[in-house]
Amino acid sequence: MAGRYTIISRTGYQGYKPAYDIRQTGEDKHKTGQDKRQTGQDNDQDRQDEGQGGEGKDQGGEDTELAVDTRCGVWTFKPDILQPCANIWSFTLIYSLAALLTSTLTSYINSQVTTLERQFGLNSKQTGLILAANDVGFLICVLFVSYSAPKLHLPRSLGVATITFGVSGLACSLPHFIFGARTDTGQLQTNVTSSRTLYGAMCDGQNQTFNKCGSAEDKESHMTSENTAIISLVIIFLGMMIQGFGKAPRTAFTVTYIDNNTKKTNTGIFIGIIISLGIFGPALAFLLGGVFTRMYVTLEDTKLTTSHPNWIGAWWLGYVVFGCLALTVSVPLFCFPRKLPQKDSGQQISQKLEK
Repeated sequence: MAGRYTIISRTGYQGYKPAYDIRQTGEDKHKTGQDKRQTGQDNDQDRQDEGQGGEGKDQGGEDTELAVDTRCGVWTFKPDILQPCANIWSFTLIYSLAALLTSTLTSYINSQVTTLERQFGLNSKQTGLILAANDVGFLICVLFVSYSAPKLHLPRSLGVATITFGVSGLACSLPHFIFGARTDTGQLQTNVTSSRTLYGAMCDGQNQTFNKCGSAEDKESHMTSENTAIISLVIIFLGMMIQGFGKAPRTAFTVTYIDNNTKKTNTGIFIGIIISLGIFGPALAFLLGGVFTRMYVTLEDTKLTTSHPNWIGAWWLGYVVFGCLALTVSVPLFCFPRKLPQKDSGQQISQKLEK
């Protein structure tokens, strides 16, 4: 019996011990699962914290980028000394001067029509073609330029447009530097349009400068001057067309930039200032055009007077002066940012950057 009880006891002991181990193991696994869930929750919390930290970094990066984008300067050169100019008043002042010069260049050709006819022997049809070239260039690109306004850096685009005006002015003066000025013979010349029709049929017997009427040298000289007139006409026409390209973005870009950087109630004030100053352009063009016309084309002393039919004024001088001034005024426009800083947003950005 004792041996049997021992077996039973051993069997019970042996059977009981594994049951206890199983319960103990289950409790350990349960605790381990709780620990894993707790660890998972901790990891989720860490990831959330990292996500919030990343969002904070991204937001800080956006704020920094916004702060840089609203600073005056060119590319990466944006010193603090230029930042007081990052306001709508400075932009209005600079572009008002640009509008004045561009408007002057547009109207300057009207004050030199007679001089160009004398210089190159142009007729009314040809001078009318030159006057229309500006509008031709304007109509070609005005729709495309207006459509692309929201996608471009408007101050820099206006700077490029002003440069285009300056280049067009210098281009229109090229015939003078390429072919030179008509020399003073001291003799009265007939109207060039009539001379083309009656050349060789009517001669000036008192003119001792040339050989006999209808000679080969005279005909060759006449053909040379006619070719010069055609080439000069093409150069001036292209210069005026380039001017039309520069005129296309002025109104659309200016109104868009001012409207985006000031209160809606103040937009009309700043646009009115720019337009008001630009109105003086034609008056300045005719005023200085009259001054340049009273200077001889070579800027040298001559026996002729301004009332002489052979007098040719310095028509090219206005293009050079106004073209150079337009190139100079265009430089500050490249310094204005895409978006002018606002007072409230500037304070908020500075506070976030300090944090």
